[in-house]
Amino acid sequence: MTESALPGIINILSLALWAVLAAVGSLAAWAVKRKITHSAIMSEAMEALGTGIHETYEAYVRNIKAFSADGKLTDEERATAREMAITAARKFASARALAWMERVGQAVLESHVNRLVREAKATAILPDRPEPVVEGFGTTV
Repeated sequence: MTESALPGIINILSLALWAVLAAVGSLAAWAVKRKITHSAIMSEAMEALGTGIHETYEAYVRNIKAFSADGKLTDEERATAREMAITAARKFASARALAWMERVGQAVLESHVNRLVREAKATAILPDRPEPVVEGFGTTV
């Protein structure tokens, strides 16, 4: 190799190194942006689920618990409430949160609803034994 070819090779290697560094930088920026976007979509979906849980609590759970002998829902009532909360959440979800909900499926959504209800109970957002909203609900004639 001659000395006159060395500067050209160094220039080529330098350009190749810059190209690799630029590609790595772009890839890292894309990964960070994707993570932030995913986090925002999850946040929107959890907010919609929380709203669905609250709506279901007010429309369904409150009176059942108030008129139940032990203040608790049966397994069947709990499953119905979970389904109602997910259905309500879909009404409140943004398009991208709704797409995420469809992608993850029912079992994952039910798991999130269970977790959000536990957290709400732990912070006393949802009382264990609420007062009834509708007089006479749950009584037989």
